[in-house]
Amino acid sequence: MPNARRAAEALEDALVQVHRRLLRRPGRFEAVVGDHRAIAAVGRVDPAAARRAMARHLGRVERWIGCRGAVPRRGPKTEGRAGR
Repeated sequence: MPNARRAAEALEDALVQVHRRLLRRPGRFEAVVGDHRAIAAVGRVDPAAARRAMARHLGRVERWIGCRGAVPRRGPKTEGRAGR
């Protein structure tokens, strides 16, 4: 378990550093906070909509850092199939 904890801490540290760099420009903080709130709120009632909201958020971040297409848009084939 200590390795998992260290990995989680390293991931959290990396995310903090990325957010610090990305949010330096005007308007970005508000955009990210709005994205995160929408994803959390929607996820409680509509997981598929939450995935779409997260994909929009990741697309925005990719544009900001210049790595469009770096994040896969679909999960495993079994994900999101219920209710179709």
